[in-house]
Amino acid sequence: MFITITIVCNILVTFLQTFDQLASFSGLFSVVEAVTVFIFCIEYALRIWTANYLYPGMSKSRATIRFLVSFDGIVDLLTIIPAFFLSGFVIFRMLRVARVFHLFRLNAKYDSFNVITTVLYEKRNQIISSVFIVLILMLASRLCMYSVEHDAQPEVFRNAFSGIWWSMSTLLTIGYGDIYPITTLAICASAKRHDFEIE
Repeated sequence: MFITITIVCNILVTFLQTFDQLASFSGLFSVVEAVTVFIFCIEYALRIWTANYLYPGMSKSRATIRFLVSFDGIVDLLTIIPAFFLSGFVIFRMLRVARVFHLFRLNAKYDSFNVITTVLYEKRNQIISSVFIVLILMLASRLCMYSVEHDAQPEVFRNAFSGIWWSMSTLLTIGYGDIYPITTLAICASAKRHDFEIE
């Protein structure tokens, strides 16, 4: 519970720091961030020290390496790194995004969250098949759109891969974004697709 509260506080402060309206609380946010990162440092060191209990079938050194390259170990390290380097660099500010992935650790501690992991694991074949079908449809649609639209919009549909943004926005949303068809054939095909989605 203590680590869970620490994770939530750290992530909450990370988001609150982006609001200009809360600039007067920047000092408090900095203190909370420093305290929570310090707790993460202690936890990281303790987890390395006790890695052989996490992987009882391994030697001390192998268990430590196993933890360091595990998801939790990498997330913990990426969370701590920005606190020891120049936070003004964009790359180190971006590493703070890794803090959000701490929420995945809650998944291993509460059965209610484990339901999601169990379902995803049991349905992994169906999920992979669905993603594969979507990729095939995107590949086919952008190739067809290139064939139809290239002569009318050569600067937009330069090659078969130029329509990837169009195929993504059309297949996964109801709009076309900044790339859209202008030929009659392509517009009719897109309209049929839109009617099918509505039904």
